[in-house]
Amino acid sequence: MCCSCEAEADQSSSLQLRAAPLLQISPECISIFVESKKNKSRIISMARRWWALLAVVYLSSLQAAAWHQRKALYPSAYLIKRGAYSLINPTFLHSEEDAKLLFEILLAGMQIQGQERPLLIPDEELASMKSVKTLEVICEDVLPKKLSDIRRLMADLAQWRRPLGWQDFERTVLTLVYSSQVLGQISNQHQKELWMETLVQLVRAVQRDLTPT
Repeated sequence: MCCSCEAEADQSSSLQLRAAPLLQISPECISIFVESKKNKSRIISMARRWWALLAVVYLSSLQAAAWHQRKALYPSAYLIKRGAYSLINPTFLHSEEDAKLLFEILLAGMQIQGQERPLLIPDEELASMKSVKTLEVICEDVLPKKLSDIRRLMADLAQWRRPLGWQDFERTVLTLVYSSQVLGQISNQHQKELWMETLVQLVRAVQRDLTPT
């Protein structure tokens, strides 16, 4: 046999040896391989279902947040104000010291002015305090200023069957302060009577919330 023939024979033998393990694969091994492919498909399908479920949960949470905003006593508190997420649902009173500071600011003659008008604090030292910035946001951007909006608030408070949250109580007291200031500036008798009724209802709402059940 020539050398080339021997080389071809050796190459053929080598290929047969390499192919032998493949030829010896049992039907059980093939079945396992096919089953693993099926399992992989099931895993992919399950992962897609989980992603779909997470998407539904996320959208539901957004819908719940929107519902909460519609049902909130002070809906504007949950809107982004002045381009800052940190000012969403702002609260001034966090401690006893904050309550004392608010009392000082009120005694100093704080004026919660009308729409698109800034909060007025005559005492420059109090007005320059960092924490007063949050009070400004509440009084200027959160509190209702129109009589119709405050009367809507009164109707909601009349149907409220649980204690007010701290933020809502704070806003209700400040709305009461604003209403009393407006009442002192009105000369029209009919308007004065409407604002007086509003003020009385707000006082009752605060008293009701402070009364233990």
